[in-house]
Amino acid sequence: MINSEHTAPFTNLKNRFATPLIWLLLAAALVAIAAMLPWPAPAQAQGCELVEIRASETTPGAEFDLTFDFSGNCPAPSDDFVVTLDDDIGVPSRFSDDQVRISAPGRFYPEYVDAGETDDGDHELVIAGCSSWKRSLSGGDDVDCMDAGSLESIRITDLTLPRRPADTDEGYEITIGWDGVGRFSRSINVDASLEVDGDDEVNYGESVRFRGAGFADGLSVDIYVEPGTSSAACREISGWRQVGSTTVGSGGRFTFEEEITLADFRNAGKYQVCALDGEGTTSGTSISFEVRPGLEVAGGSDRRFAPGEQVTLRLIGGGTTGVNNVLVAGRPHRQWRQAGDNLLVTLPSNVTGRIVTILVEFGDDRASINVSLADIELDVSGYRTGVGAGLGQTVIVRANNLSGATDVIGVTLDGIELTFLDGNRSVDTVEVSRGQFTATVLLDDPSENRLSLIRKYIDDSDGEAKLSIETDNGIKATAEVALAVPTVTVTCPNGRECDEDNNAVKRGDSLLIRGENFPPDVNYYDAPRIEVIINDRDRNVDHTASTSWQYQYDIPRRGDPGERLVIDVTIDGFSLREVIDESLRNLRVAYAELEILPEVVRIGTPLSVTVGGLDGFSEGYSIWVRDGPPLRFDGNVEFGADRAGEFTGTSVINQEFHVEEISNNITKDVRLELHRNNERVVGVNPAVVTLSQGYQPRHPDAPPGPVVAADGPFSLTVTWVEPANDGGSPVTDYELQYRIGNSGGFNDAGYRGSGTGYTIAGLLQGTQYQVRVRASNAEGTGEWSRPGTGATAPLVASIETMPGSESVQAGEPARFHIILSHTATITVNLAHASAGGFGTDASGECRITAGNTCEYSVSTSEGQGSDSGSLTVEISPASEYSIGTQSAQVTLVNPAPTPEPTPTPTPTPVPEPTATPTPEPTATPEPTHTPVPPPTIDRTAITATAVAAVVGTEAGTARDRPTAEDESDDGGIDPLAIALIILVVIIVLAGIIGGGIWLFLRRRRGPQNGNGAPDDNGGPDA
Repeated sequence: MINSEHTAPFTNLKNRFATPLIWLLLAAALVAIAAMLPWPAPAQAQGCELVEIRASETTPGAEFDLTFDFSGNCPAPSDDFVVTLDDDIGVPSRFSDDQVRISAPGRFYPEYVDAGETDDGDHELVIAGCSSWKRSLSGGDDVDCMDAGSLESIRITDLTLPRRPADTDEGYEITIGWDGVGRFSRSINVDASLEVDGDDEVNYGESVRFRGAGFADGLSVDIYVEPGTSSAACREISGWRQVGSTTVGSGGRFTFEEEITLADFRNAGKYQVCALDGEGTTSGTSISFEVRPGLEVAGGSDRRFAPGEQVTLRLIGGGTTGVNNVLVAGRPHRQWRQAGDNLLVTLPSNVTGRIVTILVEFGDDRASINVSLADIELDVSGYRTGVGAGLGQTVIVRANNLSGATDVIGVTLDGIELTFLDGNRSVDTVEVSRGQFTATVLLDDPSENRLSLIRKYIDDSDGEAKLSIETDNGIKATAEVALAVPTVTVTCPNGRECDEDNNAVKRGDSLLIRGENFPPDVNYYDAPRIEVIINDRDRNVDHTASTSWQYQYDIPRRGDPGERLVIDVTIDGFSLREVIDESLRNLRVAYAELEILPEVVRIGTPLSVTVGGLDGFSEGYSIWVRDGPPLRFDGNVEFGADRAGEFTGTSVINQEFHVEEISNNITKDVRLELHRNNERVVGVNPAVVTLSQGYQPRHPDAPPGPVVAADGPFSLTVTWVEPANDGGSPVTDYELQYRIGNSGGFNDAGYRGSGTGYTIAGLLQGTQYQVRVRASNAEGTGEWSRPGTGATAPLVASIETMPGSESVQAGEPARFHIILSHTATITVNLAHASAGGFGTDASGECRITAGNTCEYSVSTSEGQGSDSGSLTVEISPASEYSIGTQSAQVTLVNPAPTPEPTPTPTPTPVPEPTATPTPEPTATPEPTHTPVPPPTIDRTAITATAVAAVVGTEAGTARDRPTAEDESDDGGIDPLAIALIILVVIIVLAGIIGGGIWLFLRRRRGPQNGNGAPDDNGGPDA
């Protein structure tokens, strides 16, 4: 028997090992359960996602910064990682340290970045891992990858966007990846851009300019506008108004400028603009600019107003007509009032300058317009009407409305400076009193301007000049002045004028040379020196305060045969040869004289011819009737001189010499000329013989061609003069005919009378006509004159929308204004068409019975199929008028409620980009067997400045996840799990060893009963 003291230790040992065994079994069960459960990936790799790629600029061809935003659960790469950019994205050949920034958290930059290319030409940036990162703000200390924490973002600068949008909707691809995580792929889109160049608020009459980029070089780009305030996709511009086109220059860029007119911008307000090129490239989303209301001057923008005159303004472009304030020339103005849709503004009497700006404020809007001031009326007097003002004379000038002026500081004649006179002295300025002045102006100047004035008087072919004054505050006034041009005449002996046919004088004759409109000899300036120069010998002319002078020259009795007299006149040495008739500058001195007696003879009556001064033995002389036959003397045409150089003979002018020109008193002057060898002897004055009686009256000659001028659109005024030869009997009446153009038969104008003027009515507007006239007397009717040509004025009909009726409610009448260029009684044919179901196509007419305007009203009806439409009225062609503005349009608004549109599914919105890290993602529940459809992306919601929608590598997800290939690496065991497994293994081993020892001791002892004795049954105690 074993003593209990000896068995107690074993009993205690069993009790001690019973409890650990139980724990051992529990631990083993936990290990088995833990082995069966799916373990998560390590904490840093779980949920690593590329949240967003952001580009700082989307303008085509612009430099931009590229930013990768991560979820915050991405481990910092310990080795180099790679960024791959589409080959169309511009990349610098070398990167410096400050071109890449990393947040992880904190700011770092890598030690190096290598730029290269992949096999397919894409750009590849190899960026050093975190083991070589430098802190931005800590002096470049090395960083432990584990200390860096999770990767938050990477920013790459100095990249360049492509100049053109991508060929596909996917855009330009960008990828980033590193070992242990995998690759992430995204893309960015670059849309063609359009922007307002300068101010986006513009008035009527001004221009707005747009700039575009990202279009195809050399293609035509169309510009469209549409009223509206919110941006819209430029792919949806159907129904927009095209305002112009331009051509894309190099670099895919263009500039387009458009003037704001009522034709393209009927109303003020916001407008959207889109651009579309020939390849279908658009500017993405539309841009906006605002048209501000404007003003226009009633009666036309070219009207000029005098100070104190009333200006009528109309508001254009819509908006309110409630005027708050009016400013004229920058100063508040009180003299204005509203009259219906018009604003009446009375200009101040003291406005100066040429342009006055009127600014009108109404509501929150304001509009301005420039009006032109008429020239101040300048009155010039003191010279003879019909003669003009001569050189050296004085004129009186007067002007009113010289508001704000103190002095008149200058006076000019066609830009040549003149001077004012104060008594007998010249002054530079004249005082202005109460806006008025009167002064005496001298049309001469003894200084260097005198020669300029002489040239002005001599060279001015139309005999008119502009006399201008200017005040000290810039006001200018101009008046037309008729010039009395200096003239020189030469009178031959016996008081006859020397002319082309009577330009030979003989020795001993006296010539009278006379000057008119020359500067007088007065005491307020240096008198001009006037000289007559004959054959290079000058002779001074004495003249007084009179503007005319005369000089007598006696031809010497001795001289060479055929001598000429070369005549010139000068003022202060300036030659006036151009004012002397050309035939009088070189007068021939005759060496023979022709005398006919009697001076008045009948046809067929003998006349005596005497010729003196001929060579003593010359033969071959003859006397000819000018434009007629030679005279016969004793049956001979030619004759010779006697030894004294004379010839005397008798002849007659025969009846067969019956020329056409017949004067009213039935007489005719005939010139007889001396010829030698059938050539006229130059230097012998012709003799004049008057033929009387012997003529028979006949019909008048044809009158000269009539003068035809327009008398409005439908009539012509015709004037003519009597024929040069009435046939010896007075003209009793005239007859007119006309025709269209210059071919075809003539029509009777319906005129018979003795007057020399008539108005032909009932003609076509704007048409050219020819008119001819003939005269009749008691002997018969003469021939038709050559036609005179003239045209009626065009009658132009234009149409415009009545002010305030540019937009009306459907069902109400639309009103239009028909305007003629001239007053007429006429019917204007019209045709109107409706769009949007607000009426039917129809025609009508506007009858104008007095004046030049009429109002035309068209009824409209409420449309059934649209909210708005339009009504266009167009002028139809007719022979009674031409067409100016052909059509006008009224916008019609349908008052009927618009049917509710069928609701469409709301697209899933794409979240706005954010610069802050994305919070920890919520655990994704286990997927069910029902497939989840991919979310719908509304591409139209993406604006032109936003980066394109992110395209993930894993289809059907809004966020990127590692690829299937990379998921095999995500089964790694977390360090905490490893420690737990090791602890469980130790406990299991300890339990096995302890259990073995306990079993061993139990077997050595054998079975025990409850008293410590061996168990006879060999089992444990009961």
